Amino acid sequence: MFTGENFNDEVKSGRFKVERVATNMIIFAIDSGTDNDGLWVETWAFVITQKDRNTLITNLYRVVNNTDVPLNLDFSKFSSAKTGELKRVSPE
Repeated sequence: MFTGENFNDEVKSGRFKVERVATNMIIFAIDSGTDNDGLWVETWAFVITQKDRNTLITNLYRVVNNTDVPLNLDFSKFSSAKTGELKRVSPE
């Protein structure tokens, strides 16, 4: 369990789409916007399959392109990938 996490704020509210076939699913969002650094473009993808009744295997991919930020800065373009399992647990 994550302690101290605030799960009341939805990330990319209304942007995620879902495609599913049998036990497999992809949940994805692609978005853009502006901030103090200029234009950014961002993609998220959760790739999921069912392991058993209470467990999903998932991979998360996130790619960000801050198009107006010079290439020599680390946050100009970056990506991350995570893998893990999502488990259904009984409420305490």
